[in-house]
Amino acid sequence: MKVESCPGRSGSGDIHSDNSSDIHSEKKRQKRMPASERRKQLQAVAVEVFAERGYRGASMAEVAARAGVTKPVIYRHFSSKKDLYLEIMEDAADRLLSRVWVGVEGGADPYEAAKRGFLAYFEFISRYADAFQLLQSEAFQEEEIRENLEALRNGVIERIAKFIARAGTGLPTPDRKVAATCIVGIAELAGRHLILEKGEDPEHVARVAASMLVGGLEDLMQRCKSQADSRVGRLAGR
Repeated sequence: MKVESCPGRSGSGDIHSDNSSDIHSEKKRQKRMPASERRKQLQAVAVEVFAERGYRGASMAEVAARAGVTKPVIYRHFSSKKDLYLEIMEDAADRLLSRVWVGVEGGADPYEAAKRGFLAYFEFISRYADAFQLLQSEAFQEEEIRENLEALRNGVIERIAKFIARAGTGLPTPDRKVAATCIVGIAELAGRHLILEKGEDPEHVARVAASMLVGGLEDLMQRCKSQADSRVGRLAGR
């Protein structure tokens, strides 16, 4: 009996050939991307995944899939999910703070410096909400991630305290540190307010925050001066 060839059988071979060609092309495409570009791509995708899923819900498999690579590729760049998270968290903090410091240093007076610094902070979190969420995540239950964030926050507090000292406030060191900590708290809480109240104008919030900050510092300075004058008076009366 003559067996007729099954229609499409040779086509199935063509399909297999096409699939092999697609896989080969994809591998070539991945190889063509320089390691530095691949790393940046993985970081950008990871920011989206962590923002959507949270730290615990995100997986390296999903990051790899969205980036169009295999898991071994992502592990060539990052040893673990924690390592990936730490790197993109620190990158987000660096980008945020560089904008804030430029704003603060460009202010002609304390109010303008405060307003410009707050505005840089608020505009960043309005534009890069996913990146900002990395700094406000349940991931901080992880000890290493929490320690890194605390180190970042302490560095910010120290720099603000130095700025307060350079501004000639005359505040003692402990008060400068407390004031700097309060400033960080104002920024973080006002930032969350902006995220929740999506129609709020970042510049308006920056003006309100700056007014509260400068007014509070002036009041603190006056109280410290009054206390110092009172001590001097008591000593002179002995």
